Amino acid sequence: MLVHILKEFIAWLHLHPHLAGMATFLIALGESLAVIGLLIPGSVLMTAIGTLMGAGILPIPSILIWAILGSIAGDSASYWIGRHFKDHVRDIWPFRKYPYLMEKGEAFFKKHGGKSVFLGRFVGPVRPIVPMIAGMMAMRARKFIPANVISALLWAPFYMLPGMLIGAAAQELPPEAATRFVLFVLTVLIGAWLAIWLTRHIILKLLRFLDGYLDKLWIWVNSNKRLHPFYSFIQDPQYPKGHGQLTLLLLFITSVILFTGLAYSVTSKGIMTHLNMPTLLLLRSFYTPMLHKLFTAVSMIGKSYVILPLCLTIPAWLIYQKKWFTGRHLFFIGVLGAVLTYAAKYFFHIARPEVLLVVSSQPAFPSGHATLSTIVYGFIAVIIARQLPRKLRYIPYVVATCLIITILFSRIYLEMHWMTDIMGGTIIGLGCVFLFTMSYRRRAPEPFSLKGFLSVMLLTLAITYPIYFATHYKEQITNYVPYWPTQTLSQGQWWEQAIHTPVYRRNRIGHEAELMNLQWAGDIQSIQNQLLSRGWAVSPSLTVHSYLQRYAHKDQRSLPLMPRLYLSQKPVLTLHKKLRGDILILRLWDAHVQFTDASIPLWYGTIQYLPLTHHHLFSKQNNNQQPLVSANQALQSDLGSYEWKSITIKHPKQNFDGKVLIIRQSD
Repeated sequence: MLVHILKEFIAWLHLHPHLAGMATFLIALGESLAVIGLLIPGSVLMTAIGTLMGAGILPIPSILIWAILGSIAGDSASYWIGRHFKDHVRDIWPFRKYPYLMEKGEAFFKKHGGKSVFLGRFVGPVRPIVPMIAGMMAMRARKFIPANVISALLWAPFYMLPGMLIGAAAQELPPEAATRFVLFVLTVLIGAWLAIWLTRHIILKLLRFLDGYLDKLWIWVNSNKRLHPFYSFIQDPQYPKGHGQLTLLLLFITSVILFTGLAYSVTSKGIMTHLNMPTLLLLRSFYTPMLHKLFTAVSMIGKSYVILPLCLTIPAWLIYQKKWFTGRHLFFIGVLGAVLTYAAKYFFHIARPEVLLVVSSQPAFPSGHATLSTIVYGFIAVIIARQLPRKLRYIPYVVATCLIITILFSRIYLEMHWMTDIMGGTIIGLGCVFLFTMSYRRRAPEPFSLKGFLSVMLLTLAITYPIYFATHYKEQITNYVPYWPTQTLSQGQWWEQAIHTPVYRRNRIGHEAELMNLQWAGDIQSIQNQLLSRGWAVSPSLTVHSYLQRYAHKDQRSLPLMPRLYLSQKPVLTLHKKLRGDILILRLWDAHVQFTDASIPLWYGTIQYLPLTHHHLFSKQNNNQQPLVSANQALQSDLGSYEWKSITIKHPKQNFDGKVLIIRQSD
């Protein structure tokens, strides 16, 4: 439905470009108006218009001019509203509904002065507020107008440029394919915006509901005679009426419940463990030596030898500064994290994934890296945030969150842990942070030198990390290499029996995806040369350029975009050949089989037909014509001097004829 509407709308715009200019003017105007600009998906719409411009559907010069004029008019209208109503703007709908935005805009204007009109155009949250604030602050028009015009001249092309590049790329395709490509991009843009808007709307509604409910609960706890001592004990002296402490307590209880449920699922091989193997296989499919080295280095940041010293040096410095309360909390949360990690590991005693050259003998659940990283870096963020102004407190939380997530991802990517190990460690870590943060906020913050705190932290890391890196990096680079078991047999055994074939190739998450109906022993370059001489072509790897070329070439549009995997590895060779109305495609993977009596490698593979479709977006075309010969027979005619035979393997799967083609070099 959406695609059909977009198609009709694009055709209408193509016939009425002057009306498209007016629509662009109104979008840019609305996107720049005070407060209203936050409700209009300006970025999405401007990108969509840019896509139509780049594809040649809309004229670039005139649409750019309309967009610039609209943005100038929007900021000018906002400036006039602020200039005319001044402080009374705060009492006018819809501005009175967004007092926090007014505060942000005022702070931004006071910080940057006259430059704020230019800079604010490119800063999301304050973009539609700053011009109105400039009017409220009685900024002179002779200063406002140049900043408004210059920023609009840059803003319009800047916002439209991504879409214009997408549209320009589409022009590399045939007209019909270009139209489909543009429609696809517009559909994705609109669909993504709707999904984000709906998710944000639901989350805000839920948070408001919970906030009101927790306020009532906190008031009830305060008024209850039996619970009032507890209220007095945990309340935050900075915000005695706020329910933040109660929220932290409930989050801690939730963490305990979640970990209990996860631990039961892990020990009983329950539903949560079903995530483990698919996640491991999916990440292994993206393995590269460069990422392997990078995440090995990142993983070390979460090692206990690196981060636990922070729970000694920083508390020692805090105690030296007579900040006993803060120092004790950081020290004991580190001790608790270490104790809980190792106690849980040996209590549950869950084995690690046995997919590396060297598998650690330590239990896997919960992940020590996840627990300690979340606890130490998370609570350090709490301490730092307590020393900052309220508007800057998000900074340490964002930095700590990014660091922790990167460390956790490295452990899964390196296949040192199952997904459930990471989840368990993270839940324990968050529970400890919630509990200790609640305890830490029972007193007013102890002021100390933030510069000194950060210096001690960075100096400790600058000592522990390089030492651990220098002594363990090479060893871990070797140990963390993915392992693929190798079978050993003679070539004669393979040729006579051929019982070692995997009947099905599994996809990126471990599900049976495709029949493995080919085995080929021989030098890969010789195999490629033989087939190239018989009209086969090498299928290019996926890049933007090769994708556009493939899409423009009728004979290659049916080729899959993502490489097929066997044992999470890409094919060493992918070839295709057009036969009548179909494409014959061949893939070969390393079989990880070593012959005892020959030095030639063995490859497992697939040979199959793909229908030569044209991928019409609005109508499906079915190719009912059956190939004259099977894929195996089609390949046999191109083998030349290679020796081959066809064997039958029984398998209960339907639509499997049991034919596997076995090929080797002739003696």
